[in-house]
Amino acid sequence: MKSNNFNIKEHDLKLIDVFFDKLRLKLKKKFLKSSSNMLLNIKHDGSIVTEVDISIERMIISLILDYFPTHSILGEEYGISNNEYDSDYMWVLDPLDGTKSFVYGHITYGTLLAYNHKVELNNDVIRIKSNKERIEECLILSTDVLTLTKYCGNFSFNTLTKFKDYRTWGNCYGYYQILKGCADVMIDPLMSPWDIASLIPIINWSGGVISDCYGEEANIYSKGIVASCNKLIHNKVLELIN
Repeated sequence: MKSNNFNIKEHDLKLIDVFFDKLRLKLKKKFLKSSSNMLLNIKHDGSIVTEVDISIERMIISLILDYFPTHSILGEEYGISNNEYDSDYMWVLDPLDGTKSFVYGHITYGTLLAYNHKVELNNDVIRIKSNKERIEECLILSTDVLTLTKYCGNFSFNTLTKFKDYRTWGNCYGYYQILKGCADVMIDPLMSPWDIASLIPIINWSGGVISDCYGEEANIYSKGIVASCNKLIHNKVLELIN
């Protein structure tokens, strides 16, 4: 996969806007029609997948190919699609990030779709503004505290006491809270390309900081990531977990 610094023409940006407007409507209908009696299956890695995951990914792939027929696609459920054109453009998608939350009826889930595009949240440009200097002032988030303590360097339950507060507002919802200014740090030690791809440009271009758990530049193959509200807090978090 090429880097996400694509050279997008103005015409392409307008087409992408139209595409996302259409996608938002389709996703809303999909989620509203979802049944509490949905079918569940266990994947080879032990994670669960629902019929909603599958149907949303199929729908997004179909919509992408309608608008961008030569673009490649990497999805969590179907892998690589439409790569015979050797295109410089690739979409990376997670149809339902936070499947367990969705199954339990919790709000911490969403759809992740990566493509080089101006950073917007409901058509408003995002800027993360934080002048915090001490981790004692910060709210830290993670999807699962047990996974955090098991896979994230020297992180322990005692580490959590150094922060102002801790919540498991996980999956894509946690990064959304950083973008809104409602949280300061999000750590995920176990990630896949479709989990990460859309987060890197959004956090970076919005004024936040994102890296892998060792402070190296984040990329879609990073095994885990740390996202923070500013560079000073980010460095202090890295010192704690390493």
